[in-house]
Amino acid sequence: ASGTEADGETPTITYSWSNTTTGDSLGGGSSVNLAATSAASADTIQCTATATDLNSGTDTGTADITLDNRAPSLSVLLTPDPATRYDTLSCTATASDDDDDTLTTTFTWTVEGSPEAATSTSGLTSTLSGVFLGGDEVVCLVEVDDGKSGGTASDSASVTITNQGPSISDV
Repeated sequence: ASGTEADGETPTITYSWSNTTTGDSLGGGSSVNLAATSAASADTIQCTATATDLNSGTDTGTADITLDNRAPSLSVLLTPDPATRYDTLSCTATASDDDDDTLTTTFTWTVEGSPEAATSTSGLTSTLSGVFLGGDEVVCLVEVDDGKSGGTASDSASVTITNQGPSISDV
């Protein structure tokens, strides 16, 4: 904020931030770090600036902003890598949402581009086994959705199945 004073003085500006949706005070200062507060999507954040001159004259102005939904963050890990055709692959997602929205997670497996049903899925982990050969590329795609507009994220990981050569046990 900026202010002027008719007597030529430079007023002192102070700030107050609040979440008008929850009624919480968010502090003072010329800016506020919303990551460190309990602000959620659709909350209205208000900044009140007060200019005070040397003779204790004041003027106040306010500005409001309604927060948009923030997309969740997601990372995916596929193990083991390297993998053989006899391994059970495990796809583990790490997901978070800065708005603390509940996330829905979807796993999609492909082997050489063709969809495959997971062997099992529980929470943020899905497994796949018994459907690949040496040289196959296996991809695990994970999608998370917070149920609000703009609230999706996706990530994938892949591994190429190691070809295991034959072995002779007796000649």
